[in-house]
Amino acid sequence: MWWLRCSTHEPARADDLASVAADWSADDEWWVCCSERTSSRLDWPPGVEVVTFEESGEDSDGATHLQVRQRARHALVPLPDRVDAIRLLRGRGFRRDGSSQSHPRNAVRHPQFPGASAYLLCRTDEPDVLVSVSVPGPNHATTPRPKRRTFSGPVIAAGYIGARTVAVTYADHQLVVEVIGKQLSNLGGLSVPLGDVEVTESELDLGGLRAPRSLAFNGGDLYIDLPSGWWQVGVEHRPIRHPIVAAAPSGVPDSPSLIRAMNQRLWGSKFIADAPTDGPFVMGAGYIGWGDGDEWTLASLTSDDRVTTRLERTPNGIVKIADQPTFVGLSNAGQIVRLVGRTTSTVTHVSGDILEIAVHPLKPLIAVQHNDLSISVYDLVADTVVLRVRSDGA
Repeated sequence: MWWLRCSTHEPARADDLASVAADWSADDEWWVCCSERTSSRLDWPPGVEVVTFEESGEDSDGATHLQVRQRARHALVPLPDRVDAIRLLRGRGFRRDGSSQSHPRNAVRHPQFPGASAYLLCRTDEPDVLVSVSVPGPNHATTPRPKRRTFSGPVIAAGYIGARTVAVTYADHQLVVEVIGKQLSNLGGLSVPLGDVEVTESELDLGGLRAPRSLAFNGGDLYIDLPSGWWQVGVEHRPIRHPIVAAAPSGVPDSPSLIRAMNQRLWGSKFIADAPTDGPFVMGAGYIGWGDGDEWTLASLTSDDRVTTRLERTPNGIVKIADQPTFVGLSNAGQIVRLVGRTTSTVTHVSGDILEIAVHPLKPLIAVQHNDLSISVYDLVADTVVLRVRSDGA
């Protein structure tokens, strides 16, 4: 495939086309990829096949799809997740890497801390397989071995409830609750038709392209974050929708922090605040943060403590260091880890070579996935890396 492109930021011109076509032969097959604007401006020679691309749809991160057209044919193609897009832009998947540089099959990806305990949970290349690994303390002598958890279908949501690994999977137009560990209020095996939670199959991440969605356990029921909102599911009632906008675990397995948006206010069990109810929000360390443009507020869920600051982009989480709350986020280029609260500092040990970052909701831990897909877990208080996970999960 040949690309027509201009050496400037201006749209391609007729002389650009002429210079490319100068060496054309009648036997050649030429394909040109360009925008619809460029396609409409140029007079294409006979025999040229033109494929046009235009952005379509929008969410908080920008365009969500590409509209692709070739003659009378067209398709709406979803754009890849940010992490995969960065890897593609850096040439991964196109270069002929040597065997020592290639990514192993079932490489771990999308690290997260979906519970109160110091456990990391990652996806693999298989949407029904997760990798779980315990995070040791700074002075731990041995490295914990990761454990593969295989479920009966693609994992949609997952988390740690106490010592259990809980996943919501998909099978036959239903969501199924699966529990590894002790029984969880008879929820293991519970199935919920997609129609009962107002979700279609196409809205689910069946390929495991993003981190699993969040869930929480409260009052004997499971609360699940789905494309249609948060839903409470249990064995004795139909699913119930809740106006939850943020959730985080607490030290008690069946008592998570749930924040609801009602009447232009945020509500928690001991928390009320006038704030934008359409987000974005982050929670952690007993605090909630919300943004209004580049101005962000940190608010305690149990006291009147509040901090207002400015951030370049949406933070990844909140931690407490020296009894002070702080946002954990990345620089605009996504390569410098910053702590922003009453003061601002940079975590130089893990800055650079960043593909993705996750923040523990209760402990001062961050997990950084690097471009080789390995993961480093950093203790912000001890100021040291406490765990390294190879790209193959070993």
